[in-house]
Amino acid sequence: MTTVVPTGVHVHLRPEPTAILLTAVLLALGGCAGSGAHDPDGHRPSAVASETHGRLDAKQDVLIDSCGMELDRLVVRFTVTNDERQDYTYDLALRFQGETADEGIAPVQATVDGLLVRGSASQPGHASVAYDGNGTGAEYKGCVVAEATRTAA
Repeated sequence: MTTVVPTGVHVHLRPEPTAILLTAVLLALGGCAGSGAHDPDGHRPSAVASETHGRLDAKQDVLIDSCGMELDRLVVRFTVTNDERQDYTYDLALRFQGETADEGIAPVQATVDGLLVRGSASQPGHASVAYDGNGTGAEYKGCVVAEATRTAA
């Protein structure tokens, strides 16, 4: 269900006719359709056309500041930056995971629902889950943004 794409990996999205039509309409209306990525043919992929301003994906708005064990909980601290003028409400799923999938460490996920981030602002936050293991939680080597969505507030 969730696909994590490592930083620096480029994903080529196939353009769809509705995305091309939407781009043409936005350009005719003076919109900012040119602010996103284009495929090699100059068309805007549907994933880009669905968010016509700013960033392609709400995941890109989330920066993980720290990730680790605090008392008996796994805690991730993050900052969400909203570069748009409009206020947005974010829903996040943050995953604690081992260094590699081969380690046999089951990923654990914490969620944040309804985090309001004002336009042109940043909002720090944190999420935590109970630690069910034995030890210090050191088997969890890091955190990733598994899912992120934003809706206009």
